[in-house]
Amino acid sequence: MKRERRSFDAAFKLQVVKMIQEQGLTVAQVCQELKLGETAVRRWLKQVQAEQSGQAGIGQAVNAGSAADTAVRAGKSTTAFRQ
Repeated sequence: MKRERRSFDAAFKLQVVKMIQEQGLTVAQVCQELKLGETAVRRWLKQVQAEQSGQAGIGQAVNAGSAADTAVRAGKSTTAFRQ
C-alpha cells in the first residue's frame, strides 16, 4: 500500500531545525522520534542556514519572515506576503 505524501508548514520545519541546532540532537534522533525522513530534515537545515546567511536557499522559505525576504531577493513582488 502506497503512503500518502505528507506536507509540513514552515513553523513545524523551523521547530525541527531548532531541535537540532539548539538542543544538540542529531538529525537521526529527531527523524526517528518524529518519524520523518532524513533527507527532508537535512534539506530544511540547509534552507534555514541559507536564509540565516542572507541567501535565497532552495525550495520554499522555512522562516516565517523570510518568505518575503526571499521574494525580494528574487525580484518578485511581496504584496502577497503583506497582511
